[in-house]
Amino acid sequence: MTVRHSVVALLLSLTIPAAHAGFLEDFYDSSSGAGQANVTAAGIYESAHLNIATGGGFVYRAPRTDFTPFQFTPPKLSAGCGGIDLFMGAFSIPSKEEFLNYLRAIGSSLPGLAFQLALQTLSPDLSEQVTSFRDLIREYSSKFQDSCTAAQTLLDMTGAQGYMEKLRYSATNHLRDSGTASDAYEADSMTRTDGATVFKNVPTRTDSGGNTIEASEINLTWALLGGGTLTSKYPKELKELMMTLVGTTIYTQAGDDSSAVARSRFIMGEDIANQLFGSSESVSLNNATRLMCPTKDTKCLYPERVAMDDINLTHRLWEAATHYRQSLLARDPSRVSEEDILLLGSVSSIPLIKLINTVTINRYVGFSEDILRVYVEAASYEAIVRALDQLTIDIEKVITSASGAAANQINADHVKRISARIASVRLDLSARSDRIYQQMARARSFMEQVEHIERSLLGNAAQNIASRWGTRN
Repeated sequence: MTVRHSVVALLLSLTIPAAHAGFLEDFYDSSSGAGQANVTAAGIYESAHLNIATGGGFVYRAPRTDFTPFQFTPPKLSAGCGGIDLFMGAFSIPSKEEFLNYLRAIGSSLPGLAFQLALQTLSPDLSEQVTSFRDLIREYSSKFQDSCTAAQTLLDMTGAQGYMEKLRYSATNHLRDSGTASDAYEADSMTRTDGATVFKNVPTRTDSGGNTIEASEINLTWALLGGGTLTSKYPKELKELMMTLVGTTIYTQAGDDSSAVARSRFIMGEDIANQLFGSSESVSLNNATRLMCPTKDTKCLYPERVAMDDINLTHRLWEAATHYRQSLLARDPSRVSEEDILLLGSVSSIPLIKLINTVTINRYVGFSEDILRVYVEAASYEAIVRALDQLTIDIEKVITSASGAAANQINADHVKRISARIASVRLDLSARSDRIYQQMARARSFMEQVEHIERSLLGNAAQNIASRWGTRN
C-alpha cells in the first residue's frame, strides 16, 4: 500500500503539457505581446434615454512601434552676452534587440494592411464607401463630442453666426458714413456688444425696381425671385410655388435689447411632383400644400402653409377619357365635349385618343378600362414632369439674373445651393420619366400578347368552320 501511494503521488505531481497552439495564434501571441482584441456581440441595448441596435463587431489593435535607424545630434554653436556655448554633436545606432523588436512589430501590422489592400483590389467601390463612411463618422463625432461643441456646430450650420458678422460689418460702415460714429474705433465699440444697435443701423439696399437686395431681416429665395427681371410677369402664387420647390433660408431678429441676435430658419425644398399627381378617383388634390406669403408680410419672413388649389390633372384626364370611351361604345358623339378631346390630344405625347380607339371593345370592357387607366396616369405624370422641368428652368434663369445674386457672399452661396437643388430635381424627374415609359412598355407588351391570342383564336375558329363546311359538302 505504501508503494502504491507513492506511485499515485508521483503521477499527480507530473504536469500534463498543454496542446501546441496553431500558427495564427502563435503569430498574434508573439506580436510584441501588446496586441489588443475586442469582440462585441449583436444585440439591442435599452436605457432610459437611448435605444441602440447593433450588429456586433470585431476589433484587433496591433501595436505601432516607432523605429529610429540612427540618431544624430548636429553641432551647436551660440554666442551672446551670456558667453559661448559650443557642442560638437553626437551619433548613435540601435542595438540588435531593438531592431528585432521593430521587425516583430512590422509583422503584427501586415495583416491589417493586407486586408485593406485586398479590399481596395477586389472591391474598390466597397472600399471607397467604407472609407467615406468612416470619414463621415469621424467628422460628426468630432463636431458633437460635447454639448458646447455641438451647440457651436449647429449654430455654424444654420449660418446665423456668419450672417450676424455680416450685419455688424454693414452697421459699422453705416455708422461711420452717416457721421454717427467719428471713427472706426467708435463704430466698433457701438456694435461690439449691442445687438439692437447692429440691427437698427443696417442699411436696406434695393435695386432699380424697388426690390430688396440686402436687409437686416430677409427671405433669401423670395428676395431673389422678386429681384429677377423675368418674374415681373409671374403671379405671386407661381413664385410661392417656386419657393416651395427649391426651399429658402430666412434671417430674422431674435430679441430687442442689447443681446439681440440673428435667427436662421431653413425651409427645405419639397417634392411637389407627388403632391400634384392626384388620384383618378378624387376631384381635388389631397394633401397638396405650398408656401404662401401673407399679404402684409411683404418680405415673406413668416411664410404659411396652405392647400394647393391646382387642378387634379389625373382625374381630369380620366374623366375626359371616360367620356370619349363612352361615346364610342354608345355611338353617341354628344357624350364627349370638344374640351375633352383637346385635353386628350394636347396634354401629353402619349396618343391617348388612338389608344382609346384601339382598346374600346365591348367584349373586354374591364380589361380595356385597366389598360386605359395605366396610360392616363402615365400621361398625367408625364405632363406634370414636363411642367416641373420647365419650372426649374425658369427658376434658374430668375435667380442667376437676379439683381441681388452677387450682392454679397451669402446671396451668392444661396444661389449655388438653389442651383444644386434644381439639378437634383431634374435628375429625379428624368428617372421618373424613365419609369413611366417602362411601365407603358410592360402594358403595351401585355396588349400585344392579348391581341396575338385573339387573332389565333379567331383564326382557329375560321379554320374549323371552313373544315366543317367542306365535310358537309
